[in-house]
Amino acid sequence: MDNTTQALVFFLFTLSVILINFSYFHFIFRHGSLRASEGGIFKLQLISSCFVVIFGAILILNNPDPIIISCVLGCVFLHGIYSLTFLEFWALAQGSFSQEIVKLSLHQPITDTSLTKLINIGNGKLKTRLNGLHAGGMIKLQDGLWVISPKGIPSSACMLYIQKMVKLQDPG
Repeated sequence: MDNTTQALVFFLFTLSVILINFSYFHFIFRHGSLRASEGGIFKLQLISSCFVVIFGAILILNNPDPIIISCVLGCVFLHGIYSLTFLEFWALAQGSFSQEIVKLSLHQPITDTSLTKLINIGNGKLKTRLNGLHAGGMIKLQDGLWVISPKGIPSSACMLYIQKMVKLQDPG
């Protein structure tokens, strides 16, 4: 098999892995007990990424041609973009965005009763996120306030550095 054909086969393999990953999530994973688990979603993406990286490395080791190397790197980046986009959309849907809030806001005027419902939905999402960060050891409760734990300091410092690098506005 020539280099171009090998590259094309690997590209099709990568697209198949992405399609299988999405299909698995859509038809099976999201209906299971891990569907609300950030760790479970991350593991699903990690396993999928490992397939592309491992098979790409094997292909490069067997044929270190520039066409093969370029194709493998492109496919790894393609899968990386897919995984990050998937994780971002999932996190947005789970933690920030709420279909319930949109439905309540679109189909009726906001009254004191519906505002209370919206506040309760938001508080529930906040509680879920804080519990997740606490369970991961990123924050701890100290004197009735949530504070960053020693385990969470490196992640927090990294996020602040990225925020400063891309000049994001402080969300407050």
